[in-house]
Amino acid sequence: MSPELASTLVRLNVVETFRSYLGRYDDEFLEMVWSGVGVDRWNKKMHHCGATALFVLKQCGLFLDKQWLVGSGFALVRPYVRSIHTKFAQPGDLVVYRKGWHHAIITDNDLLNHDLRIIQGNGEGRRVTETYRARNEVEYCFTIQDEIERITK
Repeated sequence: MSPELASTLVRLNVVETFRSYLGRYDDEFLEMVWSGVGVDRWNKKMHHCGATALFVLKQCGLFLDKQWLVGSGFALVRPYVRSIHTKFAQPGDLVVYRKGWHHAIITDNDLLNHDLRIIQGNGEGRRVTETYRARNEVEYCFTIQDEIERITK
């Protein structure tokens, strides 16, 4: 299998795995997310957007060495995840928005309309939702490509 095909398949797996949780915001789901990223003590008031993104990435075999650090996340904790410009973002990549340091996974990069289609924990009603957000609202964009290459060697 070519490296390009392997990358595409992993990225699609990330997106489809996240989509399998659409609408979820129940205790069973939150317990699964928080324990899956190494957080023992949590409550329903905690924002779970980044933890849910990391949980899904881990389910797909990525960032297995990372744990969620409450108040810090995982991408900006050493070893850092490589950042890229949003115009190069692909499905499965992670974005962090300025407002509220909200985390989401990209499902589509609409270069024509300057929008990113994202899937996120802590969406409407605090549930897992899929929506569009403007690219210019992004503070950081992190690629999962290095992790993909690590696991597909």
